[in-house]
Amino acid sequence: MPPKRNIINIGVLIIILIGTFLRFYKLEEAPLPANQDELSNIYDGYSIAETGADRWGNNYPFLLRGFGDADNRPPLYSWMCAISIQIFGFSITAGRAPAGIIGVLSLLFLFLVARKMGGDLFALLALLLAALSPWHILFSRMALEAATLPSFFMILSIWFWLKLKESNHTIKYLILLGFTIGFGVNAYQSTKLIFFLLAVLILIDSFRFSFSRLKYTLILALFMLFGAFPQIYMAVFEPNKFFSRATNTMMKVSFSAEYFSNVVKNLFSNLSPHYLFLSFDYNNMSIARLLKIEILFFYLGLICLFKVINPKGVLKPWHIYLLIFLAILPSSLTIDNPHALRASSGVILYPMISAAGILFIYNFFRGEKLKKGFAILIISAITLNSSRIIYKYLNNWELKNASHQNELVLLSQKINTLKNDYSKIFIENLGIQPYIYVATYCDIQPKEFQKMKKVYENRGVDKFKQLGKYYFFDKGKLIEYKKEKTGLNLIVFNSKNTEFELIDSLVTRPETFYFYRH
Repeated sequence: MPPKRNIINIGVLIIILIGTFLRFYKLEEAPLPANQDELSNIYDGYSIAETGADRWGNNYPFLLRGFGDADNRPPLYSWMCAISIQIFGFSITAGRAPAGIIGVLSLLFLFLVARKMGGDLFALLALLLAALSPWHILFSRMALEAATLPSFFMILSIWFWLKLKESNHTIKYLILLGFTIGFGVNAYQSTKLIFFLLAVLILIDSFRFSFSRLKYTLILALFMLFGAFPQIYMAVFEPNKFFSRATNTMMKVSFSAEYFSNVVKNLFSNLSPHYLFLSFDYNNMSIARLLKIEILFFYLGLICLFKVINPKGVLKPWHIYLLIFLAILPSSLTIDNPHALRASSGVILYPMISAAGILFIYNFFRGEKLKKGFAILIISAITLNSSRIIYKYLNNWELKNASHQNELVLLSQKINTLKNDYSKIFIENLGIQPYIYVATYCDIQPKEFQKMKKVYENRGVDKFKQLGKYYFFDKGKLIEYKKEKTGLNLIVFNSKNTEFELIDSLVTRPETFYFYRH
């Protein structure tokens, strides 16, 4: 093996190992456990592993009824959780592990794709940027179907598309590509649109390959339909469930100039410097998107991509532009925009754009010493920039807990130590969907959950009032308790109360909980 190839392989191995470490180190501590959507996925995975049904008792579900009739979501991540939980047992780590595995696999396929399109150095730069990307790291550490699945199926589809075109449309790659694109529809809401449009694009490309060999296109279409079957079934037989989330998030479609103007504005907002590089806020589960050091190279790469990607390759620069457009389109059609989760399939594409900008400048240097010096400078700057963001995140409790409701985890764990002494437990409503925290951290088994009495208001999103012996009440409205007093009851407030006997308290950030007996 040539020395240069050895150096590249060693570099790839080191970056993959660093990327793996960053995606698995203290997986249950950063972010803090846990976001309610994570718990919904993990608990449904637990339920599928234990009973073959989701927590609502739906056997082998094609859609999951998350937190209400307006929250039906594809089940793929929960099925992956079911496998992980069967192997490792029920825990947040087991629930987040599939995201970490998918994240690392995405890095590997990114390198393979980038090497085919632009060579070793281009691929190595793209891999480094993705491995140290704050966006990709954080999304690889959360049990969310929106986080890593869309970008994984995006890069896997590109890889099989490359192999299909290189192999002159062999049956093996027709099957793998068709199934991958179809199966990607099961990943997340946005991938229903993204992979439908990607399927149309690739079918047209296949049809153009040879009209006389129409069988290739038919095989490809067949396996796309096979992979997408669960969602096609739901679209045909349960359309209300299939379209429920889109109905509540999409901008109202019209053929007005205002609508198209908003879509175009939203498209550009997903590529704006402030959103991608200059903000360190919490945007739909992401802290920072791309590294600040990338800002010049990213926009230069968008312009000069055709100078870096191999012009004789089977995929051209316009393919990458089109794929980025598909990745950000779902976010651009929705009310809440830009949206880091709905545009997450682009996370794996952006490193190639920044790498193209870096390589474009690198190629301007003529001497080997200048080239090496520039490469060392850029790699050092990328590493330092990423390290600073990671350090800031790990040492900032507010960032680690942003949208993750760790206070409800601690509260539910405390209730779990007291629950056996009380016939009823009343909990003042706090945060989002507190019942899923009680189910998870009060050791309620899935079979028990399915049988428990449930009382809730359903206005698209559930508002629980009762889960078995656990009651949830709004501040100052302890109605259920006042109706009937049976046995010894525990009441939890997040402010002091003089009406009942105080027995304990729990100080968390940012809440303090008070436990009363009556």
